[in-house]
Amino acid sequence: MPPEHPVDARDVPTRRRRSLRPIVAGLGVVLGLSGCGSSPPGLLTGPDIPGSLGVKANAAAAATEARQESPSPHCKRSGVAVFSVPGQAVPVESILTSARSTWIVSVEMSCTSASAAHVALESEAKIEGGHPVAGIADEAQILDLSSAGERAYIVAWRADDTLGALLVVGPKHDTRIDARLAQLLARRAAARS
Repeated sequence: MPPEHPVDARDVPTRRRRSLRPIVAGLGVVLGLSGCGSSPPGLLTGPDIPGSLGVKANAAAAATEARQESPSPHCKRSGVAVFSVPGQAVPVESILTSARSTWIVSVEMSCTSASAAHVALESEAKIEGGHPVAGIADEAQILDLSSAGERAYIVAWRADDTLGALLVVGPKHDTRIDARLAQLLARRAAARS
């Protein structure tokens, strides 16, 4: 039985850390959502995130992330929500490679079928070294992409024909950013599907 704990970041080559963007792209980072109005099902909202993290919806970052992504061939784009510490500039590079404060990215996409969603989740997880996580939707995987300078965790899941992903990134000294937080937020987002 595979471990429920993510892989150690020291075992993740730099090229795989850089490849997070295709994982998130494959799971449908799309049109930016503002902090106002309702959020599509399956995406985090402000109340889903512990207030102690001090993050708020960041529409500019959501729009920036959306423009940098491409859709999956078997799944239709649904939505993205990005949360950051208020006043944070949108990173020029990927959030993953330039996190100096806490960032949370929640994404969702709808696939043509449950089997298409399963294949997409499994193929990405195997390529990236994900490990199964129990209790999130129909199936879920987690990957620890932390480095010497930051903590980074992604949880991807499938609920019937819907895929979702939750990325939590922050500076290395912020011990609140861990696999438990990523799984908690992923459970909350998956419950909204």
